[in-house]
Formats: sequence, C-alpha cells, structure tokens
Amino acid sequence: MFLLLMALGLSSPVLAEVPSDCGQDQPTIPAFSLVDDNPNSPTYGQSLGPADFEGQVRIVYFAHSSCGVCQSHVAELQEIWDEKSAEWTGQVQFLVVNMAGYESSMPELVEGITLPVLQDTTTALVTEGVGGYKWYVYFIDDAGTVRWIHYYMDLPGGERDRFIDEVSSLVEAE
Repeated sequence: MFLLLMALGLSSPVLAEVPSDCGQDQPTIPAFSLVDDNPNSPTYGQSLGPADFEGQVRIVYFAHSSCGVCQSHVAELQEIWDEKSAEWTGQVQFLVVNMAGYESSMPELVEGITLPVLQDTTTALVTEGVGGYKWYVYFIDDAGTVRWIHYYMDLPGGERDRFIDEVSSLVEAE
C-alpha cells in the first residue's frame, strides 16, 4: 500500500494508535474548527469542530467528495442519523470532513444530506493534525476521548449494525 501511495506521489496516511482496550486512557482528537459547507445543513456557514459538541458522542468521518465510496458512506450516515436521531439528538453529533482539494465536487457529496460537512482547506489537518484519511471514522466519547478509529467501515454493507452498536455503547456509557 505504501509503495502504491508513493508511486502516486502521495504519502502514507498518519495513523493514530488504534485503542485495543477502551477502558484505558485513550488519545484525544486535536482541536480543529472548519466551516460547514453543506447548504442543506442547519449549521451551514458556521465554523464547527468536535470541541463544539462537548458532552456529546462525536462521530467524525473523513471523506473526499469525488469518491464514490465516500458518497455512499455519507448517505448511509445520513440514513442512520434519520433512523436514530429521535434517540440520539443532543447526545450524538456526526461531522463529515471533506478533505482539502475536493471542494469543487462538494455538491455530489451533499446531495440529500443534512449532516454538517466541514470543508478542510489545508492538508495539515489530515496529515499532521488528526491523522485521518478518506474513509476514517473517529468515535469520540462525551469526554472527548477517541475510543475507536476505524478505517473503511463498510456501512452500506455488513458493518452498519456494528456502527450503530458502537455509537449506542458510547451513549449508554455517558
């Protein structure tokens, strides 16, 4: 994988250590704030980040808007939110981060989506800050601790129930 990325002129994504025991102290996500660039979102135009939702479980999904897999994942996140929002409102916040350089295809990503889609404008957030890359999902508990980091959860496929279970377990732990 690394050689393929290097051949394409890309660097390998920086990975945070994935916690194996969620009962131990875990890493935190660096503070960041980006503009919600989804005109369908109730927070459109506002600058948001995980810290704005302290006391809530935060799910941060990294995408790039021209990626078909990312588009299907974001659509599935929206479906999950629509299904669970009555139960999770005020307790869970989904944030999608569209990676820098993919601003022009944002309309493809947000079609039918009301979740906040934050537009990154510098690759520093991804490569030096959070360490996320497309398809990364960060599960952050209500105290701001990263509990799980998943790479490519197959949300439209077999991992939808696992995703819901993991979010629910964090809500119940509050």
